[in-house]
Amino acid sequence: MVPRVKIAVTLMIFAAMIVICGCDHESGDIPTSAPTDVPTLIIAGWDYFENGNYDSAIENFAEAASRNALETEAYLGLGWSYLRDSQFAPAISNVFNVSSLIGLGVVTDQQEIDRYMAESHACLAGAYSGLYPEDIALNAQQVVTNVDLALSYDPNFFFSHDSTVNSTALQVNKADAQFVLEDYDGAFYTISSIDNSLMIDPAYVQLFSDVAIEVETLFDSTTVMGYGRLTVPDAQFIDVTAVSHATLTNSAGDPLPYFVEGFTTAGTQTTFYGTPVPQDGDTFLVSYYNAVDYILFMAELRGLIDQYR
Repeated sequence: MVPRVKIAVTLMIFAAMIVICGCDHESGDIPTSAPTDVPTLIIAGWDYFENGNYDSAIENFAEAASRNALETEAYLGLGWSYLRDSQFAPAISNVFNVSSLIGLGVVTDQQEIDRYMAESHACLAGAYSGLYPEDIALNAQQVVTNVDLALSYDPNFFFSHDSTVNSTALQVNKADAQFVLEDYDGAFYTISSIDNSLMIDPAYVQLFSDVAIEVETLFDSTTVMGYGRLTVPDAQFIDVTAVSHATLTNSAGDPLPYFVEGFTTAGTQTTFYGTPVPQDGDTFLVSYYNAVDYILFMAELRGLIDQYR
């Protein structure tokens, strides 16, 4: 007969083995840490982003990029997450990684390339807006450039993770940057593509077409091409849209067009060039947008931009 003590010890050892085996089995079934595969990290990153948790979004996108340095989506996510967290420099550097990878051929599907490029340039426009205090002239011009590039890839742009970031929002951002750069006619046209109320309000803006003006000054003229200057009395130019010869016509029978080189903002003078060389006494037809009161026009323009910001 086996002693009872020996039986008891044997049972205790057997029970302990069952517990140990059971614990090993359970540890394999229950995750003890967050998933670390790249696709799951990307999904989690965008989920955090869309819920406004930018710190966690950055952590997930950064982990994804560390596990796969060629994961384009991770850098796009980092760029946008840093932007929303007001960390503009790292937003820019990570978005540059997106374009670098595309340049290296990591992404081959053209639709995906267009999406990446449009969303990258939209992100850059936002980041450079945030950097205005550092160098407003340089950064405002970067906003204009990146909005134009984003819309060149997708004229009907909207950001796939925030539909409020769309072509309209980009155009408003561009108009604001143009105003900051004192490019008032550019801001006028950009915001008018969204809301033309200022453009058609005769209390602020007038459109004059084919006003006949005699050429005032000739300069830098050659036998091939000549430059001229015109003065339109009492004008406050917003933009000079066309200058053409009053008597000469092109092959279609329309007044012969010349190239508008520039004009004095809120002033009366415009310069132009073309062939044949303008002659003293020639009359030209000038079309232009004019401000009734330029200071009031700028105030209304600023207000219209701010209305949509």
